[in-house]
Amino acid sequence: MVVTTLENVGRHTTYRASYQVDFPCIIVHGGAWNIPQNRTQHTLQAVQSAAKRGLEKLLEKPQNGATPSSCIEAVECAVCYLENDAMFDAGFGSCLCANGSVEMDALIMDGSTLRSGAVACVSRVRNPITLAKAVMEKTPHCLVVGQGAELLAQELNIPMVDSPLEMVSDVALKEWESIHNNYPGAVDTLFLQGGDFHSHETVGAVAIDSLGNIACATSTGGITGKRNGRVGDSPLIGCGGYSDSRWGGVSVTGHGESLMKVTLSRRIIFGLESGQEPLVAVENSLEEMLERRLALRHREWRGRCVVHLSLKVVSMAIDYLSVAALQFNPQLAQPEENRKRVQYLIQRDKRQPFQYLVLPEMCFTGYSFTSKKQIQSLVEPLQGPTLTFCSQLAIENDCYISAGFPEVDLDTGKYYNSVLVTVCELLLMIHIDSGRFSESTRSTSSLLSKDLFV
Repeated sequence: MVVTTLENVGRHTTYRASYQVDFPCIIVHGGAWNIPQNRTQHTLQAVQSAAKRGLEKLLEKPQNGATPSSCIEAVECAVCYLENDAMFDAGFGSCLCANGSVEMDALIMDGSTLRSGAVACVSRVRNPITLAKAVMEKTPHCLVVGQGAELLAQELNIPMVDSPLEMVSDVALKEWESIHNNYPGAVDTLFLQGGDFHSHETVGAVAIDSLGNIACATSTGGITGKRNGRVGDSPLIGCGGYSDSRWGGVSVTGHGESLMKVTLSRRIIFGLESGQEPLVAVENSLEEMLERRLALRHREWRGRCVVHLSLKVVSMAIDYLSVAALQFNPQLAQPEENRKRVQYLIQRDKRQPFQYLVLPEMCFTGYSFTSKKQIQSLVEPLQGPTLTFCSQLAIENDCYISAGFPEVDLDTGKYYNSVLVTVCELLLMIHIDSGRFSESTRSTSSLLSKDLFV
């Protein structure tokens, strides 16, 4: 549980976390569906790039006294990036309605004030998430739809296209042609049967800034073949997303009508408020949705979500993740030799592509040190040889890598048994074990005292 203080700002009530986050963090999803093999690499790279841009916003240093970028700017930036990619069902490339037109929805929410902005059924706005942010910041409303939303975009000079046809991609058109005039069949194929159907999905992001404020954003083009004017869960507060900086933020994706019936995002936050762990809150909410479906004898309901907490992250946006674990016997106090050994073993034994490579605890230094003095020459700062090596390894193998290493805090001089997670040159997370090395320490405690996210 995060202790908070309450302060009034104008007519809005703002919850300010009583702690500061050492490293801001963002988590991004590009949908939760069975991604075809020929699209996996592009999808992962796009989501990684979106996350990187969002993180850069969070880490921006204000110029000339300007207000620093917040979690709101970060989620908007990340979602905008995916809205511009035709591989996703948001912005350019959105799914087509029954008559072949485009109607897009988006939601953004500030967890520190509970302010939100959303748009629905817009056809000519290049980035619906930007217009949703404008609804939140420039109007007293929460949701603006259709022609009224597009008039607002014109008033605020938000980029638009001349014709809705400019938002139609080849991917969306091919999908529409394959299931034209068969919306129930599209729902069955997309949400029940799975398989090799060539679809694309809703996008979303959740971010936490250095002050502990949390924001969420969700953007979609809906479901192929939907009736014109249909609005799903994505732009509705508590359904497509919800954020409360006291507890966490959520962005969901799935069959909109199913998620709306149980207000899935808000239900997950309720679970967090009651003290449930993130994964438990997600699982309980999804199970309750399933139980209601069985009780009411409805069709199968499906939904998945991304939950981002102040100090914990759990993602359920990936159905399948290829994981490789490399276990070897490192030479004690020989980091360079151990790095060479890891590289050799990966190249020798790599039989099929993997998306996540797990390396052992303190994998480049060995583990059995009897004193702080013995490991003194091997500790390194976060921006050290382990991060450099793992970043290059991640680039070469196009994957995530986690690796344990002995870290020294340059500010305090304390040593930690840490693990980092990196993809390409982007550091995603560092976890610090509370069992610091001391003169009498032979091994470290398994109790976690602090999780820091970059």
